[in-house]
Amino acid sequence: MSQINIENRSYVTKAFARDLLGYANTNSIDHLIRSGKLSVFQSTVLGRKFLCLDEVKKLARLHGVSK
Repeated sequence: MSQINIENRSYVTKAFARDLLGYANTNSIDHLIRSGKLSVFQSTVLGRKFLCLDEVKKLARLHGVSK
């Protein structure tokens, strides 16, 4: 499961965000989270952390990634 929808918003896993942004590993995604550029939604039901797809897409445009 790489994407979920909650209240009309899409959330993705760190691995999906890594692939979308073109990073080799999730360390760069962790750095973006720590620096406040990405926010985390933690699902207690699924036991996983998710990132807002809109925020990831905004960063993709800033970095010039086209996917």
